[in-house]
Amino acid sequence: MQSFRYIRAQNVEHAATLLQQQDGRARILAGGTDLIVALRERRLETDLVIDIKGIPEVDELTQNAEGLRIGAAVPAIASMAMTASSSTILASSMPPV
Repeated sequence: MQSFRYIRAQNVEHAATLLQQQDGRARILAGGTDLIVALRERRLETDLVIDIKGIPEVDELTQNAEGLRIGAAVPAIASMAMTASSSTILASSMPPV
């Protein structure tokens, strides 16, 4: 695996600033499995991995009168389950959970 820098973002603004500074040479670590495998197999290259898992806003999965909010670090299975139970239009476009 290639070497790269790792930074745990403090908040959403910090992550956005880091991304902008890297001019396309940074990757977001939200769940990690796909990114780490791709880096290990050299299918992706990056100078910086920005970990957003510790940012509370990106781990939110909520539903209210305004709609459904799925944060960037919410596991796919959780978002698929809530989407399937809350929206027939979205559910019809997703695989079974």
